Amino acid sequence: MVKFYTSKEQALIDILKAHPNSTVSEMKMHIGLRNRNDVPHALNGLRVKGVLLHTADKPPRYSFSDNQ
Repeated sequence: MVKFYTSKEQALIDILKAHPNSTVSEMKMHIGLRNRNDVPHALNGLRVKGVLLHTADKPPRYSFSDNQ
């Protein structure tokens, strides 16, 4: 099944591929998003689509699932 991503989700995918240990504030800085909820909303969208697995480390780290 083909998955479709919003532009913000795709930007997060690109950042996390380059910097997998990024925190939410670092991701926000890299993308330059103005709204404080943009990154958490995009991360939730990626989790729902099965792209991200949260590892519960501190600071938060994200990894891509293999079944993309």
